[in-house]
Amino acid sequence: MSTFSTKDHCEFCVLCAVYALVGDTPYVKASLDRIRRLAAGIPDRTAFEHAIKHAEESSHSLLLSTRQARTTLDDLELDRFFAKFTYNRSECFFSHRLNRSELADMVAKRKLSKKEAIAVHRVLDRDASLEIKERIENSSVIWMDTA
Repeated sequence: MSTFSTKDHCEFCVLCAVYALVGDTPYVKASLDRIRRLAAGIPDRTAFEHAIKHAEESSHSLLLSTRQARTTLDDLELDRFFAKFTYNRSECFFSHRLNRSELADMVAKRKLSKKEAIAVHRVLDRDASLEIKERIENSSVIWMDTA
């Protein structure tokens, strides 16, 4: 009969959390804290903080520390249970459908498309502003001519 070790428990909980976050989408952006909450089965931030406070009083807590969650994520990523891509040292993206390079490409496309859309909006704003200024100047010329 095999025993279920603490390491197995951590890996199972973290893996379930990542898979739940990704769901039906190709990838998802998620924080370490959010993964810790879901791994504990407590999606609500306030309830999780309350559980952490009471877990510190008990020596038998199964809640994962930040270090445990990070190490477990790294181990599962190395074992290829999912792909993880960190953008700009702060935003973590996860996928269990894409490999790491595909995930990085999708994140890059999303980031670039947002930047390009913003740039297009800025050009449209500039053109509309110039048109408005021109209309204002023309209307003031007409008003001054009639006076």
